[in-house]
Amino acid sequence: MTPGPTLLKACNKCGGLSWTGTFASTNTFGAKFWPDGKIDAPMQPDEHWLVLCGHCNQPIWVDETEEIDGYWSYKRLSYVGYRRYMGVDKEWNERGQNRLRPRSIDDFDNNYDSEAYEYFNGNMSCDQEANYDEKRRIAYSIYVVNLKAKYPNTQEYKSTTVADLQDTLNQNSLSLKKEVYIRLRLMRLYNDVNRDNPEPQPAFETQYANWIQLIKCLSEEGTSARQRIPNDFLVAEIYREMGRFTEAVETLNKWTFEKRGEGYERELIRKNRLVKLCDNQDARVMAIAE
Repeated sequence: MTPGPTLLKACNKCGGLSWTGTFASTNTFGAKFWPDGKIDAPMQPDEHWLVLCGHCNQPIWVDETEEIDGYWSYKRLSYVGYRRYMGVDKEWNERGQNRLRPRSIDDFDNNYDSEAYEYFNGNMSCDQEANYDEKRRIAYSIYVVNLKAKYPNTQEYKSTTVADLQDTLNQNSLSLKKEVYIRLRLMRLYNDVNRDNPEPQPAFETQYANWIQLIKCLSEEGTSARQRIPNDFLVAEIYREMGRFTEAVETLNKWTFEKRGEGYERELIRKNRLVKLCDNQDARVMAIAE
């Protein structure tokens, strides 16, 4: 897992400020998977698209908030600076991935923060000293502390509940992708009470209604960029959880993919697992190996 920049975002409803971490890359080492698409992975934190503002407690879409400030982790900053120095990232700025300052460790060294620079001053040319990198690391931590002190009234984002998600569905005119996102979140939250439960509770009315509408949305949308699982597989999983096993298998058999590469093997294994669950008339949401 590689961290991305930590961003300061302004709520588009109340203007309240919140720091939020991002991730440049993640992985699923040591992860636990369920057939409804939920993943519990120590190296893949769940970055929610819809959150609650810590100030006004209203649901907000993260991509609709305004970016005010931010900073890279020291490790990432050093790596970027090294790549630029070696000439392997000459188009870094043009790719739009370098909007924050300092942009590299060289940029930071150039007297970017007075207190941090004073700490580091006198050591700028001592590249061979054993404590050189540690001094610069401490100086950068001073810079981050000073940056955060500029914004004293910040609150963390909160996770949305079932009630928050339902309210957002009922009160807003949503794009298809946003509706799919909310309904998938609802599906997985509803499933949490039965997750890995050998004797699951029966589905209730709102859960069933969400299944039906989600099938319609997934059929219209095509494969979503925010989902690693093909939509046909998600539709089949909904049918399986509803106990409609024949329709689940029929949906799975519609899925076609090119017979090459790791992706094909992974999807084929997932399909065969779902078919086996359907053959066994098993509608439980139990963890599966991946």
